[in-house]
Amino acid sequence: MIEPISIIQTLFIFSIQILLFLIIKKFDFQKFFSQYDSVQKIHQGKVLRVGGLIYFIGLISLYFFIDKKFFYLNSIFLCSSLLFIFTFIEDVKHILSAKIRLIILFLVSTLFVTTNQLPEISILSFIINSENFFFYQGLFILSLLALMNGFNFIDGLNGLSSFNFITVLLTMSFIAGWSGDTEIVNLILSLIFISFVFGIINFPFGLIFLGDSGSYLYAFLSGSLTIILFERNPELPTTLAMILLAYPITEVVFSFFRKIINKKSPMKPDVKHLHHLIFMKFGREDNRNNNLASIMMFPFWLIPLILVLLSHYYLLNNIFLYLCYLVFYIFSYYALKFNFLFKNLYKNS
Repeated sequence: MIEPISIIQTLFIFSIQILLFLIIKKFDFQKFFSQYDSVQKIHQGKVLRVGGLIYFIGLISLYFFIDKKFFYLNSIFLCSSLLFIFTFIEDVKHILSAKIRLIILFLVSTLFVTTNQLPEISILSFIINSENFFFYQGLFILSLLALMNGFNFIDGLNGLSSFNFITVLLTMSFIAGWSGDTEIVNLILSLIFISFVFGIINFPFGLIFLGDSGSYLYAFLSGSLTIILFERNPELPTTLAMILLAYPITEVVFSFFRKIINKKSPMKPDVKHLHHLIFMKFGREDNRNNNLASIMMFPFWLIPLILVLLSHYYLLNNIFLYLCYLVFYIFSYYALKFNFLFKNLYKNS
């Protein structure tokens, strides 16, 4: 049985993370980092994208305190380590193309999926299991890829990725608790604890950013734990995972079709994601506006938790609940977009 880390262990991990942050701030590590410049960048100034490193150090520290007899734990930590090592290169030197990063994500996802037991997928009257082996595993690999890209899309505002990640973990702990899976509950609580240091430094101060390595770590942990949770508890409806991960899933799917419709490459980043529109609503480069925009995004990462509670206590249809979320997301997006359009027309008239 996995036990949650103790107060002393938590303080030890916090101390390591804070010490690493202070060392980074004390010494001029900026000279080792290439200048970050991307079309979706909304911050001014030079701020190191080392949040992934701080979280990964906490993750590795946690690994030494927990029971390692469960294979899925070793698999999660091994894949997380490989994912971090390769994607942190992008945070430091920005030399990995979108295709190279996609290959890295694919290989890590494939390693995890092919070395773990997977849950049976049941959607309406359709059941997908190991009888359709390659399609079955391919679907999980594709889901992890989409999730990691979704988390990367929403990274940009101070605290937004961390708010979403912690909410996903908290929601997952409720689901595991309802199933009596205290082992997963304890593991999730430990992961939540080690998220606090980066979260506090990043929001509201914006002293460091999460980076690609951090957002991919958040996503992989969310996805891999969801797979393990539903495999360990087959009585859970797999459509519940759709609600649990509604925000990043909707972000990546909506962005894909939005770019296709607008005849843009889905592989190329842009500044037309929902959080970009909300940020521009408050004005340009101002840390306070960045924080305010992040706070205003709360319905999109908090509503999935509420929908999971509604699903459990009122036995509502999960597909219906997700469609409600999707409609809310699309309505919010185009309401903001048309608001900007009318404002620009008014200014130019």
